[in-house]
Amino acid sequence: MMRPRFRAVIIYKIFIAVVASLFAMQLSGVGTLARSTEQSSDQRSGEDTKPAAGAEGNPVKPSVPAAGTRVQGNSGPKILLESNLVNVLVTVTDSYGKVVTGLKSDNFQVYDDKVGQKIAEFSNEDAPISIGIVYDVSGSMRGRINRSISALTRFFETSHQDDDVFLMAFNSRPILVQDFTTSPESVLSHLTLVDASQSTALFDAVYVAVEKIKQGRHARKALLVISDGQDNHSRYGYRELRDQLKEADVLIYAIGVTEPFTDMPADYGRGVLEAIAEMTGGAPSFLIFITKTS
Repeated sequence: MMRPRFRAVIIYKIFIAVVASLFAMQLSGVGTLARSTEQSSDQRSGEDTKPAAGAEGNPVKPSVPAAGTRVQGNSGPKILLESNLVNVLVTVTDSYGKVVTGLKSDNFQVYDDKVGQKIAEFSNEDAPISIGIVYDVSGSMRGRINRSISALTRFFETSHQDDDVFLMAFNSRPILVQDFTTSPESVLSHLTLVDASQSTALFDAVYVAVEKIKQGRHARKALLVISDGQDNHSRYGYRELRDQLKEADVLIYAIGVTEPFTDMPADYGRGVLEAIAEMTGGAPSFLIFITKTS
């Protein structure tokens, strides 16, 4: 089983263009106020003075102008510009599902609303990532646990030594079994005596795991879902999960443990896993289906 690796990271910069015409401003009838020793006598004895707005006792809440607006200050009109960096995580594979390496920024083109964008930075290093393992222990996985553990073991064999990983097991509800750790052995030790039972709340487990992965210490974050995809007990649905993932900077991959001749309805589990992975751009080629051969 191949570990999904983040081989290419594109960061492109979106500039919010602000077009403004600044015209010469003629200030007429406006004098400057100068305080001098000679003018200090203007504060006559017995004259009542009131603090200006913003002075002590008269606080004024400052207002923050929106980006792209013109601000009038002592030094004249000003233009506020906003610049955003957008991280684009890319995994490139060939027709056999193998990761393509050695790519450069020239091999990529980035478009936003059909408008080409400049690639500001590019990196293809194999840096550590934060990973959440979403592991199905529901009744439909009975007889498949050993194969799913073998797949997870092979995944850890190619992992980065500084990857931090958590394990979230689920049946009718998700449970955090192992918090973030750099020890794959600690994760696998929780799966030695698993008793697969109850219903399958797959969407709920992924939803909770997305919130948990935000606590990871690495910039790159991913979830690995190991399941047969036979969701039948979730409170959250596809639409709620999709809306949540729009705000999350995380990729989702899946290992499908399926029995195509016995899973009912046919291909339902595979379709669910593909839909979850594709929500974040996870390539369907990383969905590895382990079928029964005996």
